[in-house]
Amino acid sequence: MVERLDWNVGRVIDHLKQTGEFDNTFVLFLSDNGAEGALLEALPIFGPDLQRFIRDYYDNSLENVGRGNSYVWYGPRWAQAGTAPSRLYKAFTTEGGIRVVAFAHHAALARRGVGDAFATVMDVVPTVLELAGVEHPGTHWRGRDIAAVKGRSLLPYLRNEADAVHDATHVTGWELFGRRAVRQGDWKAVFIPAPAGPGVWQLYDLARDPGETQDLADAEPQRLNTLLAHWETYVEENGVQAFEFAPA
Repeated sequence: MVERLDWNVGRVIDHLKQTGEFDNTFVLFLSDNGAEGALLEALPIFGPDLQRFIRDYYDNSLENVGRGNSYVWYGPRWAQAGTAPSRLYKAFTTEGGIRVVAFAHHAALARRGVGDAFATVMDVVPTVLELAGVEHPGTHWRGRDIAAVKGRSLLPYLRNEADAVHDATHVTGWELFGRRAVRQGDWKAVFIPAPAGPGVWQLYDLARDPGETQDLADAEPQRLNTLLAHWETYVEENGVQAFEFAPA
């Protein structure tokens, strides 16, 4: 899969260079979030007996891998190894579940090498609009109400005009399958229900603890309460509903 992706992206780049459009093209690559360790698409079908079901009905011997009667998946332990040192993997709101690989290229970009500034996919639209010299229409377009853009352009950061995309007051929230998180600056509150987590809000300083290993909820109760207030705002603004994950 990776070889195919690399080959076909190369074909696009070659075409852009041959047509003289490469320096006028913004190239942005984002991976999907998190290593797949939960096999979520199989849970509604196989339920908690997934391993037994695979053992009884599929042939996962090495020489049979890839054939129609094989059923191979990464698994939670390899997924955790794949996202290390970040915590957990796909479907979780911890760093292992939401961090992604990304790179960008454009002739106008000055930043080189690896950056660690916090950004999200919400920042892509304002970035592309600024590069194209197009203003966002606001809240109304072609007779329809549209949502306001929440992100910020990446260009000041990518042009080395700023050290960050968002300042320390910026708030971002996540929610999936009842697993929640909210971040402001380098501080992040995480809620992972049992049995995968403790079922209480935890607090982490990502600047000092990117692996989310030291829960500071008891040591920093005021900071946690501030983040939880931001979480309630996120819930209200985005219509988050209560969710209990109970596979069949």
